[in-house]
Amino acid sequence: MDGADEIEKPAASVKGDDHSVLEKIDPEAHVSSPPLTDNPFYCVQHCTGFCCTEYTVLITAIDAKRILDSIPGLHVYQFLTFYDESVETLNFYPIIQVKGKGHVIGMIQDAKRKTCPFHTALGLCGIHDFSPMVCQTYPFSLTEGHEITYLSKVKCGMLFPPFDEKRMKKTILQSWKEIDEYKSMVKKWNELHGADGDFDDFLVYAGLLKEKPAADEGDEDEEEDDVE
Repeated sequence: MDGADEIEKPAASVKGDDHSVLEKIDPEAHVSSPPLTDNPFYCVQHCTGFCCTEYTVLITAIDAKRILDSIPGLHVYQFLTFYDESVETLNFYPIIQVKGKGHVIGMIQDAKRKTCPFHTALGLCGIHDFSPMVCQTYPFSLTEGHEITYLSKVKCGMLFPPFDEKRMKKTILQSWKEIDEYKSMVKKWNELHGADGDFDDFLVYAGLLKEKPAADEGDEDEEEDDVE
């Protein structure tokens, strides 16, 4: 997921309700989108993870920290990489300046399966309880009227309602809060270190590495070559 469609964030607090998202969506407005279903379990029962394989899954440092905190012994480079800024096509994730060049962070793709490293053979997410916010909220967003709606051009076979609408609204608002925090973090990094800081420097700055690994001769040149 290269980000999310740009949607104005509601200023007021969101109040949960029990009615289905399907009651608020005009099927005629989705003639070019997947068909609707009233089965909230559709994703788990029928999807094999198209969004995990067909998108470059960009994330925030807050997402990455949550994954690290949830899996003891995991190293950040086992699931995270830096991509060139050109993959961020929706202007959602902030651009990280590394030695003057723009990058974004995202999930690496498994070399053999070409998918997220946490995407299981069963087609399910192996870190569902602490997955990146973009994964937790997909394919939903909120309208200006604080109602659940769908992102455009989703990869789902059918548009399904959230299992818990109140919880989904809360998660979407939390994702918006975290992206704002992350943008502030990256802005400060760019101002202080964007011209000369390297990839490991950013990971230490973001709390994803405890300390910068000792550099071997020639590593600096190889680091630039390793960027996706």
